[in-house]
Amino acid sequence: MLSAAHIPASVFYWMRCHAALLPCCFCTGTTPSKKATALTSTAATAVTVATAAFPSTTPAESVRRNLHRPAPLSPNLTRLPLKYAVLKGCGTLALPLMLSACSWSWFGLNSPPRTVSSHATGWLSVAPARDFVYLPARDGHMSANRIENTAMTGIVLKDDINGAVRDSVARSLRVAGFHLDDGRKVLSGSIEKFSVDDARSPTWWTLKMRYMVTDSATRKVVFTTTRTVRHKAPKFTSSNVAIEDTVRSSVEALIGDPGFIRSVN
Repeated sequence: MLSAAHIPASVFYWMRCHAALLPCCFCTGTTPSKKATALTSTAATAVTVATAAFPSTTPAESVRRNLHRPAPLSPNLTRLPLKYAVLKGCGTLALPLMLSACSWSWFGLNSPPRTVSSHATGWLSVAPARDFVYLPARDGHMSANRIENTAMTGIVLKDDINGAVRDSVARSLRVAGFHLDDGRKVLSGSIEKFSVDDARSPTWWTLKMRYMVTDSATRKVVFTTTRTVRHKAPKFTSSNVAIEDTVRSSVEALIGDPGFIRSVN
C-alpha cells in the first residue's frame, strides 16, 4: 500500500480537497475484496496527514478567521491614554502651584526681592528711638503705637511707631552698605505723617520723613531733607512687613541724595 511518507506535499493538498474522488490506483498490493477498505484507509490517512501539515487556506476559511480576529489598534490610538494621563498629571500638579502663588501674592508673601541701587556709602550712627519723633502722637491726634488708616479696623502695633521706624531705618542702611559704628555723624529724624489707605485693595502706605544728620562734635545739623514716599501693598499684608518696605523706600530716596552722601563722608 502507498504510504504517506512517499506522497509529495502538493499531492497531500490535492488529496485533502478531493478525498472522495481518490482513484483506486493509489491502492496497490491488495485483493479485489479488500480494495475498498484499503482505499478508504489510505484516503483517511492522507487527509489526516495533510490536515495536520497544511492547515486550510481556502478563501472562505480565511475570511471567516479574519472576521473573528480583532483589528490591531493604530499606534496613535494606543498613545492617546498615555498623553491624557500625562496632561492630567501636569494639570493636577500645576493647579496647587497656581493657587499657592495667588495666595502668596494676596497675603504679601510673594513680594519682589529687596534690592538697593548702586550708590556710595558712608560712616554714621543712627540715633535712638526717642530722637525719631512721631508727630501725630505728639500732637495728640494718634496714639504712639497706631497708624492712621481708612479701613474700619485700626492698625495698632505692639511697639511704638517711632521705634519701629528707627529700627527699619538702621536695617535698611546696613543692607545698603553703610557703616553704623561711627559716632561722629548721627542720623535722626521726625515722622511727620504715616498713613494707610486700606479701604480697598491694593493698599497705599504713605510716609513723610524729615531726616537730619548732626555733627556730634559741634552739635550742628550738617544735612536735612524731607522725603515723602508711597508704597503699594496687597490688602492683607502684615503691618510689620508693610512698615519695613515703606521705610526702605524712604531710605532709598535718602541715600540717593548726593548731599546726604557728602555729610556722612
